[in-house]
Amino acid sequence: MKRFTLIELLIVIAVLGIIISLLQPAIVKTLALANTTTCMAQERQLMIGINLFAEDKEGFFPSPEDRVTKSNPNSWIDDYLGSPYANTAKAIEGGVLFPYVGDVNLYRCPEDERHAVTYQMSMFVGGTSTSSFNTTTIHKVNVPQNKLVFVEEDCWRTVSAGAWGIFVSTSKPETNLGSWWDDVANWHSKGMNVTFVDGHSEHWEWVDPRTRNPDPISPNGLGTTWHQTHPGSLDTDRTQRAYLGLAPKN
Repeated sequence: MKRFTLIELLIVIAVLGIIISLLQPAIVKTLALANTTTCMAQERQLMIGINLFAEDKEGFFPSPEDRVTKSNPNSWIDDYLGSPYANTAKAIEGGVLFPYVGDVNLYRCPEDERHAVTYQMSMFVGGTSTSSFNTTTIHKVNVPQNKLVFVEEDCWRTVSAGAWGIFVSTSKPETNLGSWWDDVANWHSKGMNVTFVDGHSEHWEWVDPRTRNPDPISPNGLGTTWHQTHPGSLDTDRTQRAYLGLAPKN
């Protein structure tokens, strides 16, 4: 019976190593695409939950706030700083949206390793904002495909903040202030997934280097975009317009 020599064995190992190295980028890309697809599907499931909630509540959205109280009983999660259940499944189960969703795993992106809740609700959907751009009920949304509901947030806090916002000029909505406010995710090939009132999801890949590589000076040194100013950024402009429910620029 013929046996492999040591040289032949080493050649086979070397060839396998070359094949694996050639396949590795494709494998990494495939896994990233799978995570992106899963994440977008989860956001759509949360939006279905909001629609079911709205059917029971005369069209009202749940509140984007992160704490259920007597004065604000319709918060979608109960994941506030100081809660004994912060950053746990119980914080999700305590929100009014959970009975319509039924799975705590749908609240976290596969690429998020720090938070129980990845997705955040826009501050201009539901809640108590008095801005003319705020929509308290689904029926009051003029163009559902333009109005942002969920974003991914890689928050510097372990606990989610529930409501998500970005600096905008509501008196001059065409003005791009170029300023972020809450964090945004920088996953999925340097971008984030977003979901709109009509239920569709989009993957936004950041085009501005300042968003892709944010200032490392942040509350925890992780390089978040929290309170960063990026004048003229196409990323902030796109996000601000979706936040207000305006059509994207061509």
